[in-house]
Amino acid sequence: MAHYLKLFLSDVKNADRCRWDDGSKKFVIGRPPQRFNRVRIMGVVIGVAQHMVEIDDGSGTILVQSTVAMTIRLGDLIDCLGELQPLHPRLKCQYVIGNHIYPVQDRNMETLRFLEIIQLYKQCYFSDLPAPTDAMDGVTPLPAVVKATIKRKFTTEGLSDSLTAAAPPAEYFLTVREAECDRFARGLRQLELRANKPPYAIIKASDTVVLNGAFVSKVRAKRTYPSVAHALAAEDPALLLPEGVAPATAASHFRSYISEYEEKAGGVVVLEMGIVPVAELGAEEIGTLIYEQLEAAPAGLTLEELAVACPQLKIQLILDAVTNMQMDGIVYVANLRYLVL
Repeated sequence: MAHYLKLFLSDVKNADRCRWDDGSKKFVIGRPPQRFNRVRIMGVVIGVAQHMVEIDDGSGTILVQSTVAMTIRLGDLIDCLGELQPLHPRLKCQYVIGNHIYPVQDRNMETLRFLEIIQLYKQCYFSDLPAPTDAMDGVTPLPAVVKATIKRKFTTEGLSDSLTAAAPPAEYFLTVREAECDRFARGLRQLELRANKPPYAIIKASDTVVLNGAFVSKVRAKRTYPSVAHALAAEDPALLLPEGVAPATAASHFRSYISEYEEKAGGVVVLEMGIVPVAELGAEEIGTLIYEQLEAAPAGLTLEELAVACPQLKIQLILDAVTNMQMDGIVYVANLRYLVL
């Protein structure tokens, strides 16, 4: 059985690196040439439609058509095994038919996969060695020493410049307690403290952060500290601490998810989220606000772009509004983008 190639989406969609061979009806990539249709891609869900999701692996995005009914939400990390399809004449893009889609609970797996693909590029896909046969699984196990290093500290040291030169994705999905997500949405809390390791280490000011797949905010500022104690001394506890955590117990609270090793290895970061309006809007006002944004965008807007354009609205409110406008025949959706009729 043919193996699934683990690739960066930026290369899959780059015609200079990955081409379609009409004779064999397969894609070709690498040195020596690897002929394939099956791919394995891990990424964050950035768009959801009926039987179709859009995922972002940090280097690019692609549509995935699900062959089975699944509950997939924005912000979920999924591992997709499927068949890469040539350019679709109606969708005007490549897409993957997902034969198997698995939710990934451990976000560290995203970094592991990133490093695994780099190793595969060096040792298999662009090694100038004989190509693997179908009897081979095509996946070289990640060395134990690499796995141990990743568990101790996430770094990008040692990665080739050609693979780290690309800018990181502009959107990051973080999880907090539901009550804290609501406090961020109401402007009662504005600071989040995390260990200084990916993805938090590469987030920068002006990037977009999505909390619990519901609240979207721009990062106004990012500050780095050598320890939790330094961060607590410098930041406003009223804007930093979760509800129910007193300043006296703050250090032990953060120690529950930031180890001493992580703290000594890279310190901590504090992300300052943008302040959002707290005014309550009615359904008609929400619809008018969203319609104005869509009317000003001839190419349409995705759900995430609408969330960024309307930071005072939760994604569910936006989704409800555009769904109602679709039913009323005011807007339509194409390629996960909402457009005015």
